[in-house]
Amino acid sequence: MPLIKLLLHFLSNHNYGVHRDEFLYRAMGDHLAWGYLEVPPLIALLARISSWLGDSLFALRLFPALAGALLVLLSGLLTRELGGRRFAQVLAMLAVIIAPVFLRAHTLFQPVAFDQLAWLTGAYLLVLLLREPERRKWWLYLGAVLGVGLLNKYAMLFFGFGLTVGLLIGAERKWLRTSGPWLAALLALAIFLPNLLWQIKHGWPVFEHIAKLNLQQLDRQPRSTILLELLLIHHPFNALIWLSGIGFFFFSKAGRPYRLLGWIYLVILLVMLLLRGKAYYLSPAYPMLFAGGAVLLERFIQGRGWYWLKPALITIMLLQGILIAPYGLPILPQKSLESYVQFMAQYAGLDAPLRTNRGELGKLPQDYADMFGWPEQVETIAGVYNSLSEAEREKCVLLAGNYGEAGAIDYYGPRLGLPRAVSIHSSYYLWGPGEKPGEIAIAIGLPLEALTEYYRSVRRQALITNGYAVAEENNVPVYLCRGQKKTLQEAWGELRKWR
Repeated sequence: MPLIKLLLHFLSNHNYGVHRDEFLYRAMGDHLAWGYLEVPPLIALLARISSWLGDSLFALRLFPALAGALLVLLSGLLTRELGGRRFAQVLAMLAVIIAPVFLRAHTLFQPVAFDQLAWLTGAYLLVLLLREPERRKWWLYLGAVLGVGLLNKYAMLFFGFGLTVGLLIGAERKWLRTSGPWLAALLALAIFLPNLLWQIKHGWPVFEHIAKLNLQQLDRQPRSTILLELLLIHHPFNALIWLSGIGFFFFSKAGRPYRLLGWIYLVILLVMLLLRGKAYYLSPAYPMLFAGGAVLLERFIQGRGWYWLKPALITIMLLQGILIAPYGLPILPQKSLESYVQFMAQYAGLDAPLRTNRGELGKLPQDYADMFGWPEQVETIAGVYNSLSEAEREKCVLLAGNYGEAGAIDYYGPRLGLPRAVSIHSSYYLWGPGEKPGEIAIAIGLPLEALTEYYRSVRRQALITNGYAVAEENNVPVYLCRGQKKTLQEAWGELRKWR
C-alpha cells in the first residue's frame, strides 16, 4: 500500500503548477541559513537537495511523495504494534491514503508533509517505550525525532506539549523520575538549538509571523469551523475509524496500555480550539487514531463473526475515496475541477473547501488557486522588462509585493532573462535589496502609495487578471517606476511598514 500511495503522487504531481508556498521554500534553498521568518531551516535544505534533481515538478515534489509513502507504511506498522492483524493494518493505511489532507500534503513541497511523518514516528516510538520504558535507545530516538521535527516545523511543540501533559496526568508519570525523558528532551534541545539561537539573534521573528497569521486568518475562523473541517479534511467516512481510535485508547482493555496516545490527541485538540488553529495543524495526530480505531473495529467484527463487513468497509472506503480524491490530488483538468467543486458545493454542501484563508469564497480551493497563473504573471513582467532599453535593463530592479510573486519571478524568470526579484515580504526581507540601487523598477503587488513615496514617476504598464486566483492575485497592476527619491538600500528599513 505504501507503493500505491507513492504511485498516486508520481502520476499526478506534475499536474497544475507550482504552488505559491513552494516558490518560497524553493527560494530558501538558495539562501541556506539556520532560520527564516516563517519556518525552521530543514525545508530549505530539502529544497537545495531537490534542486540538484532539476527544476521539474517531479523533482520539487519527490520528497513529500516519499514522506507520504513512509507515513502509510508507518501507519501499518503502528497498527501491528497495537495488536492489529492484516485487516486492521490495511484499514489504517487505506484511511491515510484516502484522507484529502494527506493527499494534499504529499502533493505539495511544504513542511507539513514531514511534520506528519515526525508526529507519527514519535507515536510509534512511544508505543515501543510503553512496552520497554527502560530501553534508553528508544528515548534517544524519540529525542532525535522531536529535535529534527522542530527543525522542520514549530508545530512539533504541540506534540511535545501533548506528550508532557499526557505524562503528567497518566500512569506514565513515573517515567519522569527516570533519566529517559530528560535525555530525550536534552537531545531534542541540542538538535533544535541552532535555530533557537538564530531566533534570538534576529529578535524572535516567528512571533511577528504568528501575530500576522492570527490577525489575517486565525482570528476570523470560528472554533466550530475547526471541528467541521477536521471531519472533512480527514474524509467523513474516516470518522468511523478515528472516533473508534479514541474509543480504543480510552475505553478498551486492549488500548488501555497505550492511553498516552489518546491523551496526546485530546490535549492538542483542546489547545487548537483555544488558539483557533487551522484544522490541518492537528492532522499529524490522526494516523495514530486510525491505527487504534482499525484495531478496535477488527476485534469488533471478529468478535461478532461479521466477516462480510471487512470487504464491505474496504469497498465503501475505496469508492468514497475516489469520490473525494479531486480535493486532495490534482487529477482533473482545470475546467473539470471547477465544475466538480461547484457541483459538490451546491449539491453536497461542501463549500468549506472553497473558502480562502481570509474567509472569502473562491472558484477553487485555495491551494489549487495558488497553483495557477504564475507563468503568465512572470511573462507579463518579462514583456515590460524587455520593452526597456539595454541600459535601462542594466539598472532595473524587479520589486514584488509578496513571496509568491517574488518566488515566481525567481523560478520562471531566469529562462526569460529576468534578474532575481527583490521583496520586502516574508523571508525575502532578510535577503535584502541586492546591489542595485533601484533607479528603475518594475513593481508588482505593491500599493501605489508605497511606490509614489519613493519614485517620482509611477506608470501602470499592464494589468494581470486571473479568474481562478485568490483576490490578491487577480487584477494586479504592473508599474514602471522612474525618478528614484531614495536608493533601495537607504529605504530598506522604512519599507518594512508596507510588509
